Amino acid sequence: EEASAEDRIGEAAGIRDQGVLSEAEEAAEDLRREMDRWPEGRALANRLSYLIEVPIRQVGDLVSTVEPIQLDARGGEFCREYNSLVGSKYPFDPSAPETDGPTIEDFAFMFKPGQSSFSTFLNELDPYVEYLGYEWVQRGERGINPEFLTFLTNVERFSQAVFGQDEAGGEEAVRVEFYLMPLRPQAQSFDEIQTIILYTKDGTTSCDDRDCRATDLITWDLSSDMGMHLSVHLEGEDLAVPVSDSTVVEGPWAPFQFFARATAWDTEDRDRHTVRWPIRGTDGEVAVNVYGESSWVFNPGVLNGLKCIPEIVSR
Repeated sequence: EEASAEDRIGEAAGIRDQGVLSEAEEAAEDLRREMDRWPEGRALANRLSYLIEVPIRQVGDLVSTVEPIQLDARGGEFCREYNSLVGSKYPFDPSAPETDGPTIEDFAFMFKPGQSSFSTFLNELDPYVEYLGYEWVQRGERGINPEFLTFLTNVERFSQAVFGQDEAGGEEAVRVEFYLMPLRPQAQSFDEIQTIILYTKDGTTSCDDRDCRATDLITWDLSSDMGMHLSVHLEGEDLAVPVSDSTVVEGPWAPFQFFARATAWDTEDRDRHTVRWPIRGTDGEVAVNVYGESSWVFNPGVLNGLKCIPEIVSR
């Protein structure tokens, strides 16, 4: 039976990490020094040392050649699985149909910390990478592709952010809590006070000349009954804000659809962001503040960093 890329990585790393080559080199050098103590054995010592060192060097060269090939082969295997389950689906691929998102099971299989395919992949790569200062970095001398390390870091952060304890405080589940507050609209071509209406499944809030009110806490947990909508009332006319091709974005990926059509996402601090949309038919825009420790995962730019990189070894 043909060994997998994973098995070959383990064999190559094992030869190197167990010190087999370095021990063999030391033994050859000890033999040469021992025989070199006698003048009549000097020529023989040099000959034996050469005969021993040649296959050692050949094995070392073989490991150095096979290791990067097998690492990249394993990277390709992981990316094929990753893309099949999540990477080719909405919202990770924004060109995919919005109704074609990963199932809850596939999402957890790929991202759930400590229990995912990604976690298994990291365990296999332990001889080559390590997690330091909230990012994955190269371990040892084997050159690792910086883009691959960035991908690992981005997936690590995303996984930790989207999985939290369930409402009962038990097992980790998909759970991102956030709330929204519309800001006073800015429209250069209109002097009249505008009102913006923000709808979520948990209720409706608005912003007018008196004050702007925040929504109740919103929980994204991949439930199918989630819905979001944003509109603006301007000079007696209701204008739709282009957050969706439909009136209300609904379904398990509603927050990603809601924010996907924003023209700007500005991070004010760790848990506060300002998101802006243009107001159709005007030169104005409507803005909403997004609050929540993990709310940054809805930023469309974050998803760009989750595209799988199969090339593990630097070229």
